[in-house]
Amino acid sequence: MAEQAYQRSGAYQALIELLPIMQKEKLYSAEEIDKLRKNAYKGLINQYTAEGGSENLKDWWRSQGRKIRHDPVLQSIVAARLIECDDSEAAEKIITDGLKQQYDEHLLLLVPRLQVSDSKAMNKILHNLIKQSGGATPLLNSTLGQLALQHAEWQEAEKYFKSALAQRPDAHDFAWLADALDKQHKAEEAAQIRQHGLLFSLKHVN
Repeated sequence: MAEQAYQRSGAYQALIELLPIMQKEKLYSAEEIDKLRKNAYKGLINQYTAEGGSENLKDWWRSQGRKIRHDPVLQSIVAARLIECDDSEAAEKIITDGLKQQYDEHLLLLVPRLQVSDSKAMNKILHNLIKQSGGATPLLNSTLGQLALQHAEWQEAEKYFKSALAQRPDAHDFAWLADALDKQHKAEEAAQIRQHGLLFSLKHVN
């Protein structure tokens, strides 16, 4: 297939330029075109990073049009690469800009990987998302819990992880909640939580 040849040769920009024609000719479904587009941009992002690190990637990102720079999936791919390049500041800017626009799980998952420069500002953005969403999702509660844990706010972390777990069980949240409880010298409760987490993990082994 033509698109596979482009991908194998690393001609991602050429493939991106070809996609509107492929869409117009209805060679693929809208879902397939969208998947091809995302994969092509991911390949292109990896190329720019490999060729010149985070500075090269940032230059390319700044040169893109508004539609591309406001795509949350592409924002998350670029931000993840910047984090891998130890450019947390640039990644944080992309993530916060994206989350100010809309709730997006791809971006939220990256927040705990940041070296957050201003935890109060990040918390404000996350709480605004809670208001916009009509309530905290499990991922929002977990993200707030992880930020609290990183900043040694043990009681806050406990509160958020308990809220997340009340919404749905999660092995990571069980472990993080136990850590927050340990920091508050609640050893017995921490042990119980770890047991719950272990039982949950054992039930969900693939």
